[in-house]
Amino acid sequence: MAQTSESIRQIGTVFTGFPRAEEVTEYAATHVEEINRYLNAFDAMVRRFNARSERDAALVIMPAAAKLKKILHGNPLPTAEELASTRPGRFTSGRGILEAYVHMARGIADAKLIETHQEPLHEPQDRILAGTLNTNSLALAIAAALHMEERADKQRIFEMTGYEIAKDDVLVAIEQEVLYDHFSNIKQPDPEVELIFELFTSAPSPDEHGGVGWVPPQSLADFKQAYTDFS
Repeated sequence: MAQTSESIRQIGTVFTGFPRAEEVTEYAATHVEEINRYLNAFDAMVRRFNARSERDAALVIMPAAAKLKKILHGNPLPTAEELASTRPGRFTSGRGILEAYVHMARGIADAKLIETHQEPLHEPQDRILAGTLNTNSLALAIAAALHMEERADKQRIFEMTGYEIAKDDVLVAIEQEVLYDHFSNIKQPDPEVELIFELFTSAPSPDEHGGVGWVPPQSLADFKQAYTDFS
């Protein structure tokens, strides 16, 4: 743990020029168990997605999930745990927070390079700019880790199917799984579902209640209505 923490701090120092790099990397170094609690919950959502049949009627209100199911063609979406076990070094303690924040910081760097008319490090549509969210360190760290996990998924899916998914294809599919599971278990909420639901639906905020805001209020209301009509 001490060695991992020191590595994170060193990377934070390297990326001092990026918004809140030192803060987020320091947080990741000292809150590994908390971060893993969220990532384990996200893995649980991936397993729920995998358990859903491609012919599940509920996919009619989950178009991104339906699309990903077709792309996978019967193959399961890997969890972070599975990616880590088959790709040594892909994830470190905290499930790749180190690598993830570096990648996210590079996304911010790309934006700066474009502004100065220099060659970007990645294609513009692939840049991860979650680091610009005005939210708390935990939400930023989780956002970084989930984007990193999706990048690993992208490579694995290409290896399995020959299809190159777009940025956010996996995240939006799992968002829809989370929303469906939330509304279908209102009377008996599942702790893991609710943990990710709150992260995705809570607006970015520097206080302890801040999330990533990937599902804004109108989108949430639209899905709730679709679920009500479906059920």
